[in-house]
Amino acid sequence: VEGNLISIDEFMRVDLRVARILSAELIPGADKLLKLQVDVGELGKREIFAGIRAAYDPGSLVGRLIVVVANLEPRKMRFGVSENDAGRRPRRQGHLRVVSRFRRRTRYAGQMTESASGLAARIDALLPQTQCTRCGYDGCLPYAAAIAAGEAPINQCPPGGRDTIHALAALLGQEPLPLNPGNGIESPPTVAWIDEARCIGCARCLTPCPVDAIVGAPKFMHTVLADRCTGCELCMPPCPVDCIEMRPRPGAVPTQPPVNRARYGAHSERLRRRTEERQRELAAKKASALR
Repeated sequence: VEGNLISIDEFMRVDLRVARILSAELIPGADKLLKLQVDVGELGKREIFAGIRAAYDPGSLVGRLIVVVANLEPRKMRFGVSENDAGRRPRRQGHLRVVSRFRRRTRYAGQMTESASGLAARIDALLPQTQCTRCGYDGCLPYAAAIAAGEAPINQCPPGGRDTIHALAALLGQEPLPLNPGNGIESPPTVAWIDEARCIGCARCLTPCPVDAIVGAPKFMHTVLADRCTGCELCMPPCPVDCIEMRPRPGAVPTQPPVNRARYGAHSERLRRRTEERQRELAAKKASALR
């Protein structure tokens, strides 16, 4: 280690910048390298050869942010000239340090003072709070946290659609992207509807509903409160008799993201308490049986 130490004056010469990956390509004949085209803000676009092929799929890197050494002397390689070095964690081959981009321009790494949780909260405030999990995460806040960490793109929310994508792009200083069809398609808002004649009162739809929009009890028919339903569709898969369908949201019923967020928080807290209570009951029964 001692032989690799640098002085503070040498370190101050290093110009670290945040760059956005515009493209990532495999290099024929190279087992470890990917060719990256990156945007370094006011410094323009540059080409980098990074030894991360074993750790990343090229397509998953497009749109991500990395830290690069902007004033590193270009290095001529067999495949071309690498104009920068991408930051990697020591002794961990193939790791790119992914960071978040703030406002409308790329900033020096030292200027990024906003916490990841603070940015996630701002992103979460722009999401529709359907908690539908179509984004690939367990809810709107986990998806917001992934966006803030640079681990997910901004185009994975079908309920929010184009408007949400553009709002996120404006917040993060990114270019808007088309909605990823792998997450679904944008469609008019819907609400769940239960055919009460077919409902057998199994109650399997109650727990999945993230905002407690379904009213019912075991062995009694259920119904949906349209003004609460977020259209998440999570109640449909558990139904054993397929008595639930999605219908267009009535025009007089507005969407209420802040209210939905609060209801989801209350729902999650209730399930947490119920789980803890059940665990205590089981522990007590087990202890009683051992006496």
